[in-house]
Amino acid sequence: MAAKAAHEALRRARGATHRSEASGSFGADPLDPILADVQEQVLAAESHPAWEVLDRGRCEALLTRPAASLDEMSRYHVWRLATLFVE
Repeated sequence: MAAKAAHEALRRARGATHRSEASGSFGADPLDPILADVQEQVLAAESHPAWEVLDRGRCEALLTRPAASLDEMSRYHVWRLATLFVE
């Protein structure tokens, strides 16, 4: 599952990071669409067994932040949640 998520992230990152010639800026954070998918699936999994050991409030706070505001450790936490909840 982790390898599948990593492969998908790389695929999406390649398309999202092209430099715009007109503006000279980079595209959106490649984690944005992945974060949206993870957020949707994690928050919808009301009865998932992982909630017995996870702090739901902290997970919700993490998943509702913009991807650009996440530090490296927070990004790792998003990937960990993806390996637990995303099918």
